Amino acid sequence: MEIDFVVNKGNECIYIQSAYSVPDAEKHDQEIRPFLKVGDSFRKIIVVNGDEKPWVDDNGIVAVGVRRSLLDESLIG
Repeated sequence: MEIDFVVNKGNECIYIQSAYSVPDAEKHDQEIRPFLKVGDSFRKIIVVNGDEKPWVDDNGIVAVGVRRSLLDESLIG
């Protein structure tokens, strides 16, 4: 239960989990569990394989395909 990457940018922190896919609720819960334990309001992103459009879950956690995550500066920029 650890977070894969932490990006520190000035006063901001971005937490990133990487997963090949999140095909069901059980896998989604497994990937967000470390985020929920952090307890702050910084951005939290799950990067998955492919070109999936960004979507936000009920916890405000963004999931996005790796291609889009690399091309969309607003996600990490």
